[in-house]
Amino acid sequence: MTHKIPLPDPQSESIALDHIALDWVGMQGITLPVTVDSRPLHGKVDIGVDLLAESESRGIHMSRLYQALESLTSAELTPALISQFLDDIKKSQSGISSDAFIQISGQFLLLKPALISDLSGWENYPVNISASVPRGISQEIKVPYSSTCPCSASLSRQAIQQKWEQDTILGNEVITRDQVSLWLKENASIATPHSQRSWARVKIFLDKSEPIFPIKTLISQVENALGTAVQTAVKRVDEQAFSIANGSHQMFCEDAARRVYQALRYTHKYTAFDIEVIHEESLHSHNAVARVNYKK
Repeated sequence: MTHKIPLPDPQSESIALDHIALDWVGMQGITLPVTVDSRPLHGKVDIGVDLLAESESRGIHMSRLYQALESLTSAELTPALISQFLDDIKKSQSGISSDAFIQISGQFLLLKPALISDLSGWENYPVNISASVPRGISQEIKVPYSSTCPCSASLSRQAIQQKWEQDTILGNEVITRDQVSLWLKENASIATPHSQRSWARVKIFLDKSEPIFPIKTLISQVENALGTAVQTAVKRVDEQAFSIANGSHQMFCEDAARRVYQALRYTHKYTAFDIEVIHEESLHSHNAVARVNYKK
């Protein structure tokens, strides 16, 4: 049976406080499958608009925001598509809003080969794409890596050196290569540097003319700059190669931040970016953090 009686619409009613503007009104945590940088992303979306005081509106047309999201699933997500989407939802709130906002977050999966062997496995990278009418479009990723403390490496080498000097007080006796090799095998790990799981959080700002969201490219840039990307499936030969990489790329958080800055600023020339590196220390219960940003 068709209902001919109009349904109530409290949203269109006026209330005593509708002269107060609201900075953000919308929805959070909407599930949305999208394709970004040629890969599927199980996204969670926050979407909203502002609410103007002069509109004297009690609320926004929230269902229009939800329905508009379907347009983001029909093609690969690009800066141009996001920009057009913001224009569309702003128009859907004509007369009551001036700004529109969207944030899409999810886990970007990449199949990563082992360092030496033929193994491979999936690594996930937290991704956050944000856009708003007043602030533009940005892409943020978090890249995990390993960091070996240069100070602890130096202290470890000194301890091994002192042990060697204590064990080789032999006057004029000649020490053979085999004896040195055996001593190293038995004593080279009496002190080891401490390493820690670390994160590089990098946000780049994009023009709507950019053809794609360059997630894979940015991940490669960060991992190549640091040299110690975490691994997935490994054999012992890969684990040894990873240890060598850590020894070859010892870094404080300050070093890591500068490495990523140099890669983004001088090699790829992004117009603006924010960098934060976090070393979740194994020596301390607190983290070591460094931040740097750039804007042309």
